[in-house]
Amino acid sequence: MKNHFSVAQVVLLMLLTGCPEREGQYDFDEDGIPDSEDCAPQDETVYAGADEVCDGKDNDCDGEVPDDEADLDADGWMICEGDCDDTDAAMNLDDADGDGSTVCDGDCDDEDVFGFSPSVHSDCPNCPVESISWYDAVAYTIEVSSAAGYPSCYQLMNVTCFTGEQVGSSYAECMNATRLGIQNADVSLTSGVTTPYGCEGYRLPTEAEWEYAARTAGLVAGAFPSGGNLVEGDDQNCSAGLQLDDGTLLESQAWFCGNTGSTKEVGQLVPTPKGLFDMSGNVHEWCHDRFDIYADGELSDETDPVGVPSGCCRVQRGFVDTMQPRGVRIAERGGDDPSQRNGRVGFRVARTVP
Repeated sequence: MKNHFSVAQVVLLMLLTGCPEREGQYDFDEDGIPDSEDCAPQDETVYAGADEVCDGKDNDCDGEVPDDEADLDADGWMICEGDCDDTDAAMNLDDADGDGSTVCDGDCDDEDVFGFSPSVHSDCPNCPVESISWYDAVAYTIEVSSAAGYPSCYQLMNVTCFTGEQVGSSYAECMNATRLGIQNADVSLTSGVTTPYGCEGYRLPTEAEWEYAARTAGLVAGAFPSGGNLVEGDDQNCSAGLQLDDGTLLESQAWFCGNTGSTKEVGQLVPTPKGLFDMSGNVHEWCHDRFDIYADGELSDETDPVGVPSGCCRVQRGFVDTMQPRGVRIAERGGDDPSQRNGRVGFRVARTVP
């Protein structure tokens, strides 16, 4: 018996199967480029002549992904997305504490490490953390090192809380709104580490590192982070509009008695050439070293100095915003008892990049 097909059935078969395209003319991703000529026939954003976009792909098929689309520190953010340091996973655009600011924006405590803020200005999320002892700052570096997967640089023993409780090595028991931080402790570098420069984790900067950073690795020869020196007679001048010898205004790059009376949000003034803010004024900043008074030129030939081996005080740099112009120069230095805390003392962290 012969099979017979109606006209309707033939039309239906044509609709189901379609008419084959010519070999090499398929365009699976519908980007307008035949698959035979398309370097990524299943990705409509990748083909010869495409514009490069910030997606980590070789969009134009030239065999190279732009450098700013790499994620070298594997933190999920690329430079083209705004990652401010692609060599450090802790420097990224995550907003871990949900305050609307990131570490790259200047959030000084995006992890809310200990769950409380000792700051007088705790209602200002982008102001420097202050009212902390040197020991509190050390404890913070241990915590953030651990969170980032780095070995800690310091170990704390015989810890006494601000309210008097003795907690041995359990320093975190002091870091809350009841015990208010660490009043005293025996601090040493982690076993096997002989110098802070040899530690892989976060730590306080040495005094030498602090000044090196403030001077942008020697690029700034003036008294202030962006250059310029005080004109003779202006050491104690608290007037607004104070002009430096290079024509710039001091108030554009430093917090001092002429433009503030209290701690300010970071990032409002001109940064150093390498992007560091508030190296002159805002708050005193704890450094790693013990404080001593050096004779002129005493450390000029020393490489990577770490200060004196003993002494009562720890170095402070940067200085507070109510200081006279002389007091917020890069070269200005001082020291205080490591247990001291007030609304004018803060810190910043450093890390040796392997």
